[in-house]
Amino acid sequence: MRSALQRFWAEWSWPLQVFLLTRLALLGAAFFADIALPGPPEAAGRLEPSNLWLDVWARWDSGFCLHIATQGYYLYPDEPSAVAFFPLYPLLLKGLAGLVGNAVLAGVLLSHLSFALALMVLWKLSLQLLNSPAAARRAVLYLAIFPTSFYFSAVYTESLSLLWVLLAFYALHERRWEWAAVSAALASATRVTGILLAGVLWLEYLRAWEGRSRWPVGLALAGVGSLGLLSYMAFLAVQFGDPLAFWSVQGSFSREVGGFIEEIRPLFQQNFLTGPISWNVLLDLLALVFGVVGSLVAARRLGLGYALFGLLSLLIPFSSGTGSLSRYVLMVFPAFMVLAEAAERPWLDSLIRFIFPLLLGLLLAIHVNGIFVA
Repeated sequence: MRSALQRFWAEWSWPLQVFLLTRLALLGAAFFADIALPGPPEAAGRLEPSNLWLDVWARWDSGFCLHIATQGYYLYPDEPSAVAFFPLYPLLLKGLAGLVGNAVLAGVLLSHLSFALALMVLWKLSLQLLNSPAAARRAVLYLAIFPTSFYFSAVYTESLSLLWVLLAFYALHERRWEWAAVSAALASATRVTGILLAGVLWLEYLRAWEGRSRWPVGLALAGVGSLGLLSYMAFLAVQFGDPLAFWSVQGSFSREVGGFIEEIRPLFQQNFLTGPISWNVLLDLLALVFGVVGSLVAARRLGLGYALFGLLSLLIPFSSGTGSLSRYVLMVFPAFMVLAEAAERPWLDSLIRFIFPLLLGLLLAIHVNGIFVA
């Protein structure tokens, strides 16, 4: 038994150490930011006020996930509604809440467990793709200390989504097509951009067989990878009469096609002297540049499938606005791999290790006090 544990720790010590150190640091930082820096009166309401250690991880979108888990879906025309959120995370949250007796605690546990597993898969995939243990270590670390990485600890879908995405790409790398399809299906039941994995799966399958007549099998695998989205659409059709309700309500969340134009225009009409300039928009645009550039470089370094997933994961939401791009970029793991390779230069590695945690602490303090970050 001891030798088995030693082998396990030898193989997984780095991602587990990064997980434990960063999550414990964020747990303490979130708590003290909440009690030392009280937010404005109009800030988002508290969901677990009797336990501040838990409450700091339940803000904004957490309310929708918790409502779905405890009371079910609802759709109010022209108002932000729960149907915008895909079902797998709330379903798992509901099941875990039945065991621990508290929905917020269940969400925190689910997010942390998912993120720990995601870092382990990222570690394994990075070792194989980057061919450098040092670069693989940096990829895991940079993702865990990215300025918006606190969402991996919150009652949000980020950690679970990333886990399915990484499992799908790892299965693709190993040419385990059936497992890639299952992971893609779970991803598309967690978040709408998970459907991109079905296309990546089909593309990678055809590339692997070098154009042989295997396209029907590829389409079948892509179909399996789409089952999460298709099943949710079927539910919405039966429950609300609109299979695209998750898309129809996006306008109520201030997301409409072309919305990014109205958000970016002030940056060209104003400057830091005349202001005001929305720091959220600047943050989101910087995240967009990071993700897009990283994905483009990944096309040459990692493969077309990695690049397409990264680009579309950002450009699709960007088409309707800049909002939350600094959170959406967390899914673009190829950009973190590319950054990890570039940071073999000591000065760049040191700069990242200084700036990322600094911004992470600042944005976490803003978020836990009910001010929207992403």
